[in-house]
Amino acid sequence: LLSRAEMEGGKTPTTPTISSIIAGVQCQEAVKLIHGLTTISGKGWIFDGLSTEAFQTEYQRKQDCLSHDTLDRIVELPKPSSETTFREIFSAARDVAKQEVQALELSRDLIEKFVCPNCKREEKVLASLGKTKAHRAICPDCPGVERQVITFNKITADSPYLDFTAEQLGLPAMDIVIARTLTESIGFEFTADAPLVLGELVGGGLDLL
Repeated sequence: LLSRAEMEGGKTPTTPTISSIIAGVQCQEAVKLIHGLTTISGKGWIFDGLSTEAFQTEYQRKQDCLSHDTLDRIVELPKPSSETTFREIFSAARDVAKQEVQALELSRDLIEKFVCPNCKREEKVLASLGKTKAHRAICPDCPGVERQVITFNKITADSPYLDFTAEQLGLPAMDIVIARTLTESIGFEFTADAPLVLGELVGGGLDLL
């Protein structure tokens, strides 16, 4: 769902009125999806705030677009993200895949640390890049100096974060971590987080997958 400003300027809408309209329609589509009603899945909904016109559009599917990379299967993890370490996910992935796991791919970029190019001081962060305010990149010891942001989005077998939980690294509840092998991609979902995310919807016949 996009506003015309997004279509033409490539920017996320920040004006409260436009943001509210787009968010409202998104929520309506989500409710329809939950209740098994027809949605505009696969189409775009364009709202022009200047003329108050709205219309739907269809997009051409690009077969070589990496965004259409699908998972071969999804496995539900028995423990919540606050209790499951990446070492445990590696072990579960090997058991499921019956072969060596090359890496665990995360759903988003995580900030590992800030490094100041001036004083060389490093600050450990471990938080989602998208949830970290830009002002945090300014070095507290060097006024006006912006620090280098070191990020990562994979956990390897020799990672220093194997014994960290997904929650400790800043991943959201009910997220999916992808295990890559030579032959398939397996998603491991923190399904045990469902009560925290969905509340009363859990147990009401909702198929989480």
